[in-house]
Parts: sequence; C-alpha cells; structure tokens
Amino acid sequence: MMKKLLLLLILSSSITWSQVAVNQIDDFEDGTIMDWSIGVTPQPTNIPDGGPLGNGDNYLQYTTSGSPGGPGSKVIIYNRDQWTGDYTNQGIIAIKLDVKVEGSNDLNIRLAFSDETGQGTGTQTQICTTNPILVRAGTGWQALTFSVSSSDFTVVGGSGTVSSVLTNVAEARILHNDNPNWFGAAIGATLEVDNINASPTLGVAEVEDSYNFSIFPNPGKTSLNIHLAALNSDTNVEVFDILGKKIYSNSLNTLRNTINVSKWHSGVYLVRVSQENQVVTKRFVKQ
Repeated sequence: MMKKLLLLLILSSSITWSQVAVNQIDDFEDGTIMDWSIGVTPQPTNIPDGGPLGNGDNYLQYTTSGSPGGPGSKVIIYNRDQWTGDYTNQGIIAIKLDVKVEGSNDLNIRLAFSDETGQGTGTQTQICTTNPILVRAGTGWQALTFSVSSSDFTVVGGSGTVSSVLTNVAEARILHNDNPNWFGAAIGATLEVDNINASPTLGVAEVEDSYNFSIFPNPGKTSLNIHLAALNSDTNVEVFDILGKKIYSNSLNTLRNTINVSKWHSGVYLVRVSQENQVVTKRFVKQ
C-alpha cells in the first residue's frame, strides 16, 4: 500500500510540475532541447555558445531544408510538456523570447496553441497569433513579445474558442507562416531561439530583468555559482528538485555566490532567485 501511495505521489508531482507556470523560462542552459521538438529528424540542436548573452550562453537552433513537402522543410518547433496547462489562471499575459534568423529568408514568427479536447483525434481546437512578428535574416538577436489574450489569436482549426484553448493548452508551437496557421511554412532558414519566458507583464523592462542572475557551470558536479547583476536587501535563492521538493534555501548577500552541490543526487533542479516582487527560475543540471 505504501509503495502504491508513493508511486501515486511521484506521478502526481511530475504531472503538476510539467504544467506551465508564470515566470518560467526555457534558457537551454542545461544543454538539452528542453522538450522542444519537430517530430521528425533531424531534431533541433542545443548550441552551447553565442546566445543573446554572448560567450557561454546556450540556445536552441533548428535548420530547415525548405524542400516543399519534405521532412524538416517547415519552420516549426513544438512543446507538449512544460508549456501545457492553464495560461489564463496562471496570469500569463505575454510570451517573450529571443530570436535570431540566419540564411537568406526573413521569417514571420507566430505562436500557436491547441487544447486537450480531442487531442490526438484531429478534432482539437487550434489557435494562432493573428499578427506575426517579422524577424529579418542576418540582423542578430531580437527580443520578441507576444501578447497572450483572446483578441491576439485566430482560431485556425476545431470548433472551440481562443479563451477555451488558453485555459487548457496541450501543445505550444513557435512557427513561421505568412498567415495564421497551425503549421509552419516550407522555407529554407535557420531559426535560433532562447529565453522563452511566460511573463505576467508586457513591459520591455522585464525582459532585461529576466537576466538578473546567471548560473554556472551548468551542468556541474561540485559547485553551483550564482552571479547577480544587482543586489537587494531581500534577495533569496531556493532550489527545488524535479518533484517540486525544496532542497535548499538561503539569502544572497553578495553578487557572487557559491553553493556546494557535491552531495546532491544527479538530475535536474530548478534554481529560483527572488528580488523584491520579481521571481526568476532557471534550470541546473547536477552531474
């Protein structure tokens, strides 16, 4: 009985942990593609250097063939894990991300979501941002902000509403298409993405604030270094394991801090730093 109860608790914690949460950020510093996929090979790649923050900043890269109808020809990546759930009740009003486009073709970047209803049967409702954000090739990293409200999306499949999808997201997509669509368009390009952020605000200033600390080495074996861009009297750090259990908590009194992680189990941890009314979370991989 105890074994069954423990298994249920673990499964419950895992399911809850995968749901979208306000202020979560996919920064790809753990060296993985963080469950972003295209469904065929080759998959997106984690690049360990050259992100928006420069040297040592990981990011996600995906290059398409552009061949009409061929595998890997369309600019589209999707996530069915940590970007699912209830965006509305979580207070997420914007998705912010850094994007760079390489090659000779400009891209019209859009967000798209589908709901749980009819998932896998082809009857789910699909929505896509009505207006794209144009990212020109070869112009470097650009910070994009997509407002997430009913008025920002167009229903492109199914019989539900935008509001119903935003409270029950089963899949999130980042894609290129000249028109609102659930599918990416075939075009030859290299899409690079970093710092995908579930934001409670639309302000540009918060994008800058989301970089208020860095962690390294990542992955790490014996130590976790936390460097802050600024220090307040109420700066605190908390670390959670993958099941959501808090394993470490302390105040941060200096800009440069080190945590001994040599006795931690190998795996993925979430490092949460809070300053005043802002909370930023990043992933750390213990080897």
